[in-house]
Amino acid sequence: MTAVASRRSRQSSSSPAFSAGRGLALILVAIGIGMLLLYVVDDGSSGPATDAAAVTSTSAAVTTAADGSEGGSTATTAADTHSPADVRIKVYNASGVAGAAGAMTDDLAAAGYTDALAPGNLATSATTYVACQSSYAGAEAAALATAVGSNATVQPWPDPAPSDVGDAACIVVIGKA
Repeated sequence: MTAVASRRSRQSSSSPAFSAGRGLALILVAIGIGMLLLYVVDDGSSGPATDAAAVTSTSAAVTTAADGSEGGSTATTAADTHSPADVRIKVYNASGVAGAAGAMTDDLAAAGYTDALAPGNLATSATTYVACQSSYAGAEAAALATAVGSNATVQPWPDPAPSDVGDAACIVVIGKA
């Protein structure tokens, strides 16, 4: 290579535009590597809880032996509660009023219960109630009863369950009251 060609090569590779481009490329590569590392390393379980329904609580029980010494402690963790959109519901009309189950299904969808099976009918019931399978019987049942209305009560899951309940986690029975 001649001396003139060598000088031109060094000038073009050290120009301010080339240096800025190289610096920008280096920054973008560093950001990409950082994001990749965060994605690979972060399992999503740390940080502040943004959904109160996804928070679990832990309680400890300490046993005391007959001689007054403490036994071991056992920790129990409450099951995660489910958001309304994660609770599959089926609404039954047991009021005798045509369209009551469909209207309630629409009202519950507006309240966030968007995973609903087609409404059904049951024999007449004097009361309106909510019943949930065991893994949904706590906070979810109470929240659903609140969404249904002030006269709804929480009842145990029926045995036998309605034949067309499908894979619903909770049922709502609209009664006469």
